[in-house]
Amino acid sequence: MDEKGKYFIPRNVEARFEVVQNIPLVDLKYFIPSLSIIAILVFFIPITALTKFVISAFLLVIPAALIYIRPYKRWGRNNIQLKMKPIYMFRYLTRQKTFFYRKRGYDMFLSKEDRQAKKEQKQRQKSLQEWINVKDIHSDMIVTRDNRLIKMLQVNTVNTQLMSDREIKDLFERYENFLRSAINENIQITVVSQPVDLSDYIKQQERMLHQTTDEPKKRLLRAYIEYNRDLELSDSVVQRKRYLIVDEKIKNDNVERAKKHLESKLEAIEKALSLMKLPSTRVSNLELIHYLHTMYDFDASQHQPIESEDVPPIISYSKEAVSYDEVASAREK
Repeated sequence: MDEKGKYFIPRNVEARFEVVQNIPLVDLKYFIPSLSIIAILVFFIPITALTKFVISAFLLVIPAALIYIRPYKRWGRNNIQLKMKPIYMFRYLTRQKTFFYRKRGYDMFLSKEDRQAKKEQKQRQKSLQEWINVKDIHSDMIVTRDNRLIKMLQVNTVNTQLMSDREIKDLFERYENFLRSAINENIQITVVSQPVDLSDYIKQQERMLHQTTDEPKKRLLRAYIEYNRDLELSDSVVQRKRYLIVDEKIKNDNVERAKKHLESKLEAIEKALSLMKLPSTRVSNLELIHYLHTMYDFDASQHQPIESEDVPPIISYSKEAVSYDEVASAREK
């Protein structure tokens, strides 16, 4: 950059040996065809010396012009030769592509039938339940859209700190045998952090509040109830629940046969867990809904938990979309 604030692109670095400035030695090969014609002209064609001189000069000017002339004098690019211009132009033309700009939402390149089909697809309201791979929940079981039956067991923990070394070793050996026996079964083990349900405890504190006549004690109970409500809504208080998930594929639309196979799997797992002294309970329909609600929308499962097995369809993106509470209150009315 100079003092006036102008920028100059520096000359390209030329690593080849130059006979004169900007003329590398390798470019002298372009004189070979002209020199060959001049030699034939001088020694084998009987014409006057002046004619030979004019023709020879013309034949030498052509390669000299191609090598020496630099048409790109602007921006300091004075080392691009004239002979390279058609090569660069050819490469430029072969690289050209045509791009079409399409405004968002404007299907100008679709046929009339495709545009109509896309419009009908957009107009179709799709509920959130249709996006999830759950077809139905009944009989403490999940029925998926890919024809599978799923049941879950909630397994409680055991305190190994109160066990002796021999008891811990025996417990791990039984757990190892359980895992080996479950290799051929499609079993999934999940640990999910779910919000703590303090509603029963809060109701108990409210009953104590109504039965108390002491005013200072009432003030303490009100503050304690309010504290528990805030604690229940906060994200910091969660409980870790452990589940065993077992599924069975529905083959040839034989649902009853799949139910029997799934039930036999579940009974075998419950028996193996009882040998390890791990209490387990089968997950009910409402608990299955709570589990799925936690997996898909953790915040809403804390602040607006689903309290009924009858979950209404919630439209995902329509203008008439309503919340779960609005649908539930409308049904109650």
